[in-house]
Amino acid sequence: MNRSHLPGLVLGLLGACGEPRSVEPTFAPSSQIVVAPAAPVAPVAATVPSTQPAPAHDGMRSPLDVSWVTVASDDHHAVLLAHVERAPRLDVPLQLTVTVPAGVTIARGAPSFALPPASQQATADYEYELTYPRVPSEDVLLAVDGDSETMGVHGRAWFRFGRPEPLGPRPVANGPVLNIGGRNFGPAVSAQQPGQ
Repeated sequence: MNRSHLPGLVLGLLGACGEPRSVEPTFAPSSQIVVAPAAPVAPVAATVPSTQPAPAHDGMRSPLDVSWVTVASDDHHAVLLAHVERAPRLDVPLQLTVTVPAGVTIARGAPSFALPPASQQATADYEYELTYPRVPSEDVLLAVDGDSETMGVHGRAWFRFGRPEPLGPRPVANGPVLNIGGRNFGPAVSAQQPGQ
């Protein structure tokens, strides 16, 4: 099919979705083509404004989401909320564990405990107070794990004491220059890691 006809075909099909209307048959010599005006296009689905913010992710959501919320933090003390959100139907027994680096003390909050079933509480915040003589170089780990006979679910979050999240390895464009159709796209990124 010639691509130049596609916009007209699509508009014609969309026009057919509009309100029914009567069309008088048009007869013309075979050398003429008569095109009836297209009906106004009715929206297929309306978008209703939502009071909820748009999700910050694309695609499917995990049945378990964990994060740290910083309430207060300084050079010797931090108050954190361990935020746990799970799908209401995720009734797998879950265990919450907080692992602290050397020199950090959990002054308030249990280092490990079983969470209540999701049917009772799908979203919860658990308060932790940490004390330390100086800001540690390692992170505090929040881990939530659950297993059943047929599946497992795991969530992880790190409190980094104000340090930025570490970046993974960055791609290096050190391959041959890529030219396609007379256009220079620059050096290619190797699919293999150096040393492989």
